[in-house]
Amino acid sequence: MDGASGDNAWAVNGVFALEEALYNGRALYRKVGDPHCWLWFAIDGAWTVSNTEDKDANNSAAGWAGWAYSVTRGLSLPTDPSVWRVGRSEQPAMRVAAVSVQERQAAERKASEDAKRHAAVRTHPSICRLCYSKCLELAMYHSETQVFLGDASVLHH
Repeated sequence: MDGASGDNAWAVNGVFALEEALYNGRALYRKVGDPHCWLWFAIDGAWTVSNTEDKDANNSAAGWAGWAYSVTRGLSLPTDPSVWRVGRSEQPAMRVAAVSVQERQAAERKASEDAKRHAAVRTHPSICRLCYSKCLELAMYHSETQVFLGDASVLHH
């Protein structure tokens, strides 16, 4: 999934891998690199991106749970044409597409590398090489001075 913008884009954009089990009679996908983020078919007929808790409770994003959902109901697959609502806004530019095995493996490698960098940054903030948004998640340390800034506007990379 890509092209989502706004507050929930961090959860929605990315590669979702097909799981072996079905959920509500449809395919079930888990986000590569985030074992608590799912793309699943809700009982109201919307494809939904949410956390494990909302998925397990069958709380669809259309009911204000989760991060995104397909506006068109009853689609066989999340790749079928539909506008998606991410947060409170419809996002016609958002794209849901199947990826090749190679693309999935590349996403898995990147997620593994990102996880290693996250762990290193928590231990040694001076080696931060992450993007601006990741620095926000990691206590906003300045990569050179190791000073907690509290103000993301002064981060430099």
